[in-house]
Amino acid sequence: MMDLPKLIVLDVAHGNCSILQDTEGSIIIDCAHGDTLIETLKHLKIKEIDRIMISHANQDHFKGFVDLLSDETIIVKQVHLNPDAKKDTHVLKALRLAINDAKKRNKTSHEYLDTDMTGKLDVGEVRIEVLAPSKEIMGYSGSKDL
Repeated sequence: MMDLPKLIVLDVAHGNCSILQDTEGSIIIDCAHGDTLIETLKHLKIKEIDRIMISHANQDHFKGFVDLLSDETIIVKQVHLNPDAKKDTHVLKALRLAINDAKKRNKTSHEYLDTDMTGKLDVGEVRIEVLAPSKEIMGYSGSKDL
């Protein structure tokens, strides 16, 4: 039997990707492009992910999630995206479309990631604390983050 909780950090070219596993579920934090994440999940026989968390809206932190959300063999329950108001790229639009498709197919939910989420992201013994941004400084659509 495997000891849990477990942290696996993948080198996905420019950036990395973290998989947190516990007896009650899995969390994935960030993922650049490429198929390393999906191949690793299939190797670990992970077919359901409780949440993916995107630290910020640079494509080297989330581009791999577009493929993950489009993969019909893996279910993602929740997506937590840091709302970077300044980003408006074609890759971010592709992510939003992939989230929408996953919502229709698997009832995937979507929330923004901020300091108010601390305590609401935990899975089993894994505790996730969000240190930034807070809602007060992150800005809104069309505004600048402080």
